[in-house]
Amino acid sequence: MIFSTSFKKFACLVALLLALVMTVCACGDTEVSSTDETSSTESAQEQAEKIETNESEQSETQSTTDNTESKQSAVAQTGNNTQTKSTVWEKDYLKNIPKDVKNKEIHILMWRNYDDAEQKLVDNFQKATGMKIRTTITTESEYTTKLISLISGGDSPDICYISTDTFPSIVTKCATPLDATVFRLDDSAWYKPYMDCFKVNGRYFSVAMNKTPSCEDTNHMIYYLKTTLKKCGVTTTPWELYKQGKWNWAAQNDIIKKASAKGITGLSMHSYDTYMYSMGTGFVKYDGKQFTNNMDDPNVLKAWTEFATVSSVGTVTSWDFQNIAAGKVALFASISYQGLRASKVFRDAKGNPTVQGGIENIECVPVAGPTQATAYTPVMAKGWVNPKNSKNPEGAAYFLRYFLDISNTDYENLFHNNQIKEVYNEICSKNAKKCITYGNGVVNYIESGLYKKIVTELKFSTPANIAKGINSYKKTVNPALKQVNNAFRRIK
Repeated sequence: MIFSTSFKKFACLVALLLALVMTVCACGDTEVSSTDETSSTESAQEQAEKIETNESEQSETQSTTDNTESKQSAVAQTGNNTQTKSTVWEKDYLKNIPKDVKNKEIHILMWRNYDDAEQKLVDNFQKATGMKIRTTITTESEYTTKLISLISGGDSPDICYISTDTFPSIVTKCATPLDATVFRLDDSAWYKPYMDCFKVNGRYFSVAMNKTPSCEDTNHMIYYLKTTLKKCGVTTTPWELYKQGKWNWAAQNDIIKKASAKGITGLSMHSYDTYMYSMGTGFVKYDGKQFTNNMDDPNVLKAWTEFATVSSVGTVTSWDFQNIAAGKVALFASISYQGLRASKVFRDAKGNPTVQGGIENIECVPVAGPTQATAYTPVMAKGWVNPKNSKNPEGAAYFLRYFLDISNTDYENLFHNNQIKEVYNEICSKNAKKCITYGNGVVNYIESGLYKKIVTELKFSTPANIAKGINSYKKTVNPALKQVNNAFRRIK
């Protein structure tokens, strides 16, 4: 009887071990493989589709595994003692990096070379920790494709960026939910409003920090040269109007008309959808679980009708780099990155000013809305992600905690001048009204370039045809929304 009981216990133990092995194997099946199962001749799109298919088939197993891993990661074994791992950063976090983490390199995927301030952060981190940073450079347009290729090739980065241009593709095809204990997600250093932009079903996929250009350099603003506006007959600058609470569409449109009458381009735009987002609306909406079609919103119609009216009476163009610097453009609607010394719009590669009248001739204001009190700043929010198959996620966490912290930079010298810095601080304030520009990434999810096609057609429409143009695209975006929402349901 005693032997029989022992045997049953042994059999139960074997069964438990077998179940654990099966669970681990099932988890591995959901990841991108670098074995012969993925042919080197496959396109990145085919590889991404294979990733999504595997995730769909294994969603229930993955959910169980994720929950198990989350519980396991929260506990650190020290001898016979069990200690709960903190979800906030210790004060001297760089001095307490585990040896096994320090001995691994950190692989980062960038869409451009580091600017001087970023390179200094990378160098200082390496010096302070002894860790090695390896950076792969690609282009902005090829970013997601390159990321998929690296993952499937067995060289997954530990860090990549995500923006509303690359969301949801990076989440559904390339990323893994962040471990709360590895990234210390409860820490107050993280900027949750931007992290929430890429949160799916309660799972965080990215980290961000407030005010750092690495997360907020794509907030929109309006630039101008004071001497150019003076030539246009503008007696009160946009900045002065803003200080008086009078910076709005009407004031902006008045400048556009005056400039156009003088043969100067009234408005050069980084993106034609700025009027729409300045009203706090867009073609789609996101609630943290799914996207919905928002093209019936009356404010979408109102904003595009206003823009079409302005375009019909003033000169409005796309980004006109040379003429902006030469003083041939009155207003320039672009991202806050242009206000940084790193930007090559107002300075050359050596840092010398290229603009007429010099750097102090540049001013900027927040984006105008119907009224100043109701205006939103359009924001292409940016976060930083730990991709699938990362070899050093904890190293990534330590690096991002340092790299994104604005206190580790020479913040006062990041900007072209103090006036730009003042506006940047205002639009990046936690109290600022911000509209997250979700449309691009999700509308293009199936058909690349569809978003640009819609906004370009509306830009060249007459005010009377705007409603017809919007209506003609309402159903066109639905297949992309449906496919994204189906992918989101698999995230547990």
